[in-house]
Amino acid sequence: MNERKYTSEERFRRGALAKEYSDMLRKKGERNRKLVGDDLHDFLSALRHMNNTRIGSALTEALNDPQLKLSEWILTHMKPAFGAMLHERDREAILYWADHIREIPYTVSYYRRPFRSSDPVAYADMVIGMLRSFAMEWMPDLDPAKVLTRDIPEEVDAYLDEAVWRTPGYNDWQIAYALDHGNTAVSDAVTRILTEENGMGRITIPLIRGVIKSHRADLHDLMGKLLLAAKLQEGLRQAICENCDCGTPEAFRAILGVIAEHDLIRFSAVKRAVGVWLGIMTEETRDLDRVSGKSLRLILDCLDSPEARAESLAAEDAMAIHIALWSLAFTDVDGAVTALDFLVHNGSRHQLLVAGYFAAQLENPFVAHRLAKTVLKTHGDKADVVAVWLSCFLDDASSRLWEAHRAGKSTSMRGYFDSTEEARAYSDLLSALLNSFVGKEKIY
Repeated sequence: MNERKYTSEERFRRGALAKEYSDMLRKKGERNRKLVGDDLHDFLSALRHMNNTRIGSALTEALNDPQLKLSEWILTHMKPAFGAMLHERDREAILYWADHIREIPYTVSYYRRPFRSSDPVAYADMVIGMLRSFAMEWMPDLDPAKVLTRDIPEEVDAYLDEAVWRTPGYNDWQIAYALDHGNTAVSDAVTRILTEENGMGRITIPLIRGVIKSHRADLHDLMGKLLLAAKLQEGLRQAICENCDCGTPEAFRAILGVIAEHDLIRFSAVKRAVGVWLGIMTEETRDLDRVSGKSLRLILDCLDSPEARAESLAAEDAMAIHIALWSLAFTDVDGAVTALDFLVHNGSRHQLLVAGYFAAQLENPFVAHRLAKTVLKTHGDKADVVAVWLSCFLDDASSRLWEAHRAGKSTSMRGYFDSTEEARAYSDLLSALLNSFVGKEKIY
């Protein structure tokens, strides 16, 4: 954001310039719809939720092909978008991220966790989100280095001041790509912003995420020093900590090391961030006391030591079990799923409860549902265990099933059940569980 002070006349003039530029971008967006067609426009402009479009569904289906090179698929199926909704200058960055998306976590929601996966399908929503961030109608077609240094025409400068809540004029994917591909102008600009005293006003969430998504260890270190220097700037500390889990493992470990070495867990913003990473800080549960130096030590131990991780998995301590599972998913969610499968079949009642809480955070509905099926079948007599795991059973399909029921129509459950007979068997099982329930509610 431009930190210069303006007179009332200058503010009025710049407001007019900003509106004129905004109108130009809007008209360009209207032309783009005609250039790329309704389907591609609606997909890239997020007029429908994530992959709930023809193109989104096709992309998700294509990710099932182990031989797929996603950049080639994008060039084939989204060719009209380049030079229109997708700026030509961003072509290489978009194609690069399409093929390197699995270097970062796959979860994208408000409740995201730093989980990675070897399964390309898990990244469908992340890929779609990446494409849409490049296609934002209100983002100018400008060199990120010039935006970072504000070496831009006055009308664009005025527009970015007005539209600061929408975009800083670049996205995190652009910054990370530039940093990793020798763009010295972007690198120099980012370094200045992170190190100069007057750079604080130009630090944005996309800039922080761009550094975190990059492989630049020197900039990860600078981000750590900035975190340490935040002092009374709780907002800056929160911005760094709450976004350091959305990039490379190396970036996360660099920030985690600074937090541990300097006992930054004593700050409430850092506690909140750690709680969000771990999935123990939700809308329903916001008790900061659950996050402590012990939590941080468990994270470090489980990330660094397979022995410590195994010991935590075998424990009866809820936090230890949860963090052990979390550390496995941090590298590859398949490892956590294997551990969950073991606990489902062999775990104690307490371990089953913790496993159910963790499974609900995988953002992988088919895997969570598969595990929940086993729990319902083998532990249906344990009401508290069923209560925890039930949220994993048909989680993302529940609304679709309800709509089909209201409309008197059938809907496909392919991927959830092996056959119609199996689906009916689970329907009978759930009915039996419901009939065994006594009272209006139970709280566990």
